[in-house]
Amino acid sequence: ELFDQRESLKKDIKKLKKAIDELLKHGTKKANIKAQITSEYKAKYIELYKQNKAQAADLKAYILTALEMLGYNRQEVSKAIDAWLEE
Repeated sequence: ELFDQRESLKKDIKKLKKAIDELLKHGTKKANIKAQITSEYKAKYIELYKQNKAQAADLKAYILTALEMLGYNRQEVSKAIDAWLEE
């Protein structure tokens, strides 16, 4: 099952990369993509963190990967995501 989860994650990341590349290609600004990712995942991450920290860690890794693909610093973004839990 762990192998299946990893394979699924690899496929998701490939889809994510393709989507980000398409958005950038069509002139969408990095900041707008970042805002959309935050809007989509912030509340989900906070709720998941309360219920299942392991799954929340997986979601955080996914968000970090997406924002890293946009050129953001992974450590800085990680701190920002941690701060969501303190709001």
